[in-house]
Amino acid sequence: MQGKLQEIEANDPEGLALSRACFAPYRHCYRVIHGAKPKQVDIQSSWRFFGYFYEGALVGRVEVKLSVKCLSISALAVDASYRRLGVANEILSELALAFPNAEHFSLWCVEETGNKAIFESMGFKAKAYEKSMIFELLDGGMATEWQMVKRINRREHE
Repeated sequence: MQGKLQEIEANDPEGLALSRACFAPYRHCYRVIHGAKPKQVDIQSSWRFFGYFYEGALVGRVEVKLSVKCLSISALAVDASYRRLGVANEILSELALAFPNAEHFSLWCVEETGNKAIFESMGFKAKAYEKSMIFELLDGGMATEWQMVKRINRREHE
């Protein structure tokens, strides 16, 4: 499946709607802790926003920030009807090309959603974990957040 990654505005309505739709199912597992201050992505910050388009339709969205040689990834979202088709890997490949100075990807995910296993299947390795100060499980327990990293292999992205 070959699509195109292009930069979009942080407040792009279609991109925000896609993210909301993709993350809504996880609310059966966890919620934001009342009063917690989640990372707010400042539009003026160094975070950049990309949409992945296939046949003119937005099917993926991601937020990224390059710090030294690490490309931090936040809110990687793929439309439900395009999952398991390699879209997330295509997004990573395009990002590797767009950020040639990056040596690895880094992201955080909530273990209880099953996303840790998904990212491991994409070649990410668990680096660190912590009990979340932002998310709680619906049963009142603390969610576990994992930092996942993946070295960028330039040959596999060319």
